[in-house]
Amino acid sequence: MDEHTPEKEKAADDEVEETDQDELKALVLTKRDLALFKLVHEQRYLAFSHIKRAFWPDRSLPAKACYKRLTRLEKNGYLKQIYSKRKGLNLYLLTERSFQEIKNEGLDSGVSLYKPTEYFDRYTGHDLKVATIRILFQELGLTEWTSERFIRAKTFGSRIPDGILKVRGQKIAVELENFLTKGKKRYIDLFDFYKRRLDYFLVFMIISGDTKEWVIELNYNPQQVWIATYKELLEKKEEALFENKRAHFTLARIL
Repeated sequence: MDEHTPEKEKAADDEVEETDQDELKALVLTKRDLALFKLVHEQRYLAFSHIKRAFWPDRSLPAKACYKRLTRLEKNGYLKQIYSKRKGLNLYLLTERSFQEIKNEGLDSGVSLYKPTEYFDRYTGHDLKVATIRILFQELGLTEWTSERFIRAKTFGSRIPDGILKVRGQKIAVELENFLTKGKKRYIDLFDFYKRRLDYFLVFMIISGDTKEWVIELNYNPQQVWIATYKELLEKKEEALFENKRAHFTLARIL
C-alpha cells in the first residue's frame, strides 16, 4: 500500500462520530480503529457487545456510533463477520487488510492472522467470556493483559492460562472454567501445575456457574490460588469476592 494514501494518515481525534456524510468520504483510520484491530487480533474474534463496551462505553445504543463505524470498517474491507451457531450471533474478525495495518504499526506481536477452522464454534462460549473478563479488568484500570493465543505462540507445553494479567509487575494467571464438568482430576492436575510455577504471583480461577465446595477444598497453595464466580465478577466488579480454603478478599484490594 502506498504510504501516502488516506488510510495511512491516522486520525488523531477519535471522538468524532460517524455521520451520513462520512459515507461519502475516504475512510481514514483512527487510533481507536487500530486499538480495536489489535484487541480483535489478540482475542481471535469479538462480539459487537465487546467492541461497544471497550471502545464506545459512553455512547448510547440508539446513537449507533459503534455500529456505524463497524459498518464502514467492514465495507472498506478491514473487518468481516462470521456467524456462531453456538451463540446465535455474528462475531467480528480481522481481514488481511486490517492485519497488515497493525503489522505495519508493530502491534501484531509477531502472531499470524487468525483464520477460523470449521471447528471454531466449539470454543466460542468460553472465548467470549474470557474477552468479557479482559474488558472488565480493563475498565478497572488493569490493562496489562496477554491473551492465550499470544502465550501459546511463544510458549512450549500444553498448559496455557486463558490470559495473563500483570499488576504492578506481578503476573496473575487467569483461568476461566466454563462450568465444573471436567472431573476432579483435571483440577488436581491444574493446581499441581501452578504449584510448580512460582513465576505466577497469583492464580485467579473464575468459574462460570456455582463454585463447588470440593474445588475449594482441593490441595493448592492458598497464598497463590483464588476462586471467584463469573457472575459475581460481572455484577460486583471491584467488590467481587475471591476466596480459597483459608481466606477471602475483594478485587478492590489489588486495584
